[in-house]
Amino acid sequence: MAKQKKHDAAYPGLLGKPKPYTALQLDPDNPPWWFDRTLDEWRRRVVDARLIEKKHRLDCLKALYRHFDIDMRTEGAEFKLAMALAQRHVPAFQIVVDKKPRGRSTKLKAIDTMRFLDEVDRQAKLMQRKYGKQPSVRQLAKEVGRSPFCRSKHLSAETVRDLLHQLRNAKSAFMAGKTTEFQRQYYEELMPLCFPGLPTGKLGI
Repeated sequence: MAKQKKHDAAYPGLLGKPKPYTALQLDPDNPPWWFDRTLDEWRRRVVDARLIEKKHRLDCLKALYRHFDIDMRTEGAEFKLAMALAQRHVPAFQIVVDKKPRGRSTKLKAIDTMRFLDEVDRQAKLMQRKYGKQPSVRQLAKEVGRSPFCRSKHLSAETVRDLLHQLRNAKSAFMAGKTTEFQRQYYEELMPLCFPGLPTGKLGI
């Protein structure tokens, strides 16, 4: 039922009402057991039913052209209709407009991102030695945000925490084609070039 409602909403009028049967499947030489008249009468009924169905199909085709605002009398109308249907229903024909990058804009260049990662790693090790356990993202972001580097780049603790979360999801976001600019820069440029052996920890770096 849910699929039917979605189908009806996509196409109005005749286009949103599928036919439960088709006369084109009827065999003019093989009437059903309940038909109690002659074979010629059955054949006439099949012909009439097919004519009605062909008219219905033509009406639906005209409605489909109108739905996509295509004049079916113009040259190339069939191709235009095929492309309109493909762009609506076939992913390979659909044009995807890139959305604005998710997350906060940091304006960090590649060298700045490298220094940021180094500061994160340094602070994480210091806090682990001091407290005897891996710091939480919130605790680490607070300490990293106090560093001279983050202050010089105007990176607040909140922004640092956001960047750390982006690092955690960098690989999955990259595989899904939904990276922020920071994730793309990290995963495409810095990680394979500068940190080929960096172990994966709780931060996912």
